[in-house]
Amino acid sequence: MKFNFLGCKLSLNRNSFELNALGFDLSLKRKDSNSLSMSHVNFLNDQSINYILSKPKDYYLKKVNDLKVDHNAPNSVDEALKKLNQDGIFIIPNFISESASDALCTEIEEVVDSYKKKLKSNDSFEDEAALIQRGLNKKRFKKYNDLASYPRSILDIRSGKDSGMIDIFNVDYLLNSELNNKLIEQVRSDSFLNSFLSLMPTSLKMKNINSYVNSGITSTRGLHVDSYNNQIKIFIYLTDVLELKQGPYTYVKGTHKDNPYRHLNKHLSDVFDVKTETPIVDHKDIYPILAKKVSLVISDKSGFHRGFPQSEDGFRRTLTINCK
Repeated sequence: MKFNFLGCKLSLNRNSFELNALGFDLSLKRKDSNSLSMSHVNFLNDQSINYILSKPKDYYLKKVNDLKVDHNAPNSVDEALKKLNQDGIFIIPNFISESASDALCTEIEEVVDSYKKKLKSNDSFEDEAALIQRGLNKKRFKKYNDLASYPRSILDIRSGKDSGMIDIFNVDYLLNSELNNKLIEQVRSDSFLNSFLSLMPTSLKMKNINSYVNSGITSTRGLHVDSYNNQIKIFIYLTDVLELKQGPYTYVKGTHKDNPYRHLNKHLSDVFDVKTETPIVDHKDIYPILAKKVSLVISDKSGFHRGFPQSEDGFRRTLTINCK
């Protein structure tokens, strides 16, 4: 089997794998497939990072305009469904008020600071409101469904490729402010979101609401899919993400659909335990989502995506909403 597309050449048969892409040559015999390592994946991801950094900020600020939808327009739901089907992602500016976003972000900061102090030198701490965990103790709660279904909030400090990032599961359980609880309820009952989700090919509902707390996360997992099955996730930026150093959510437009890149990446990652790495992409389709706070982003996580590495002083706060 042979592919030749947009500068990428792939030759496959039962006994060999040959790839020429983005200036990277790889030739493997099936019996020698173990010589393919994550260093090859990292090399390709680094090429994408270098390409993104070679463009000025204004290039991406203009580029994301292609993905925007006006949710106050009469046909906004239809337009959003069309965008998602075509691109795998769309953006709605000014989805909530800035004052509400600032108040929510302030309370989340206070909660995180409080629990990090309680954690001290231990791997976990738990009280009647929440559990914070890191390191080896994460064997207790490691799978996503276990984290999401726990009756208390879990502040999960990631290790590995996103080391230091804090994923707060069910952040709404921790909120004491009446204003912030009203905001969460406003999001859950939003007519646009509920209409949009109900009209998906399989009707969806909003489930648990989490928050990502990213500060100086200089190393992040490379491009990947969550799975190769369509999966919708909602983000709301609580802080401005107008610079690459702030670590924008980064998406490769159109990769939620069947195409040669999906097949190529599946074959490339076939030798790994985690078979969702997708480092081979068309660079022109990469979209770092540079947007102001209170912007809403909805994407299909079966498309290629990553968090862009932050600078040491990078800062990003988001709400994330899972849909099933």
